Amino acid sequence: MNNSKAVNNLKKSLDKLEKAAQQIVSTRGYTKEVENIRMLNEMIREQLINENINCSTRKIR
Repeated sequence: MNNSKAVNNLKKSLDKLEKAAQQIVSTRGYTKEVENIRMLNEMIREQLINENINCSTRKIR
């Protein structure tokens, strides 16, 4: 899998998380679950900007 595919898959997953959060808000209101989902979404977005997928921090032995 090349880097652009990995980034696209991650962005699609982030969109799914945001849609899930919106559905929870519409059915149950703003709950702790929604807050956690949105925090997770924001953390992943921040890492996506700074992440270099080309190299790994763990070496293969």
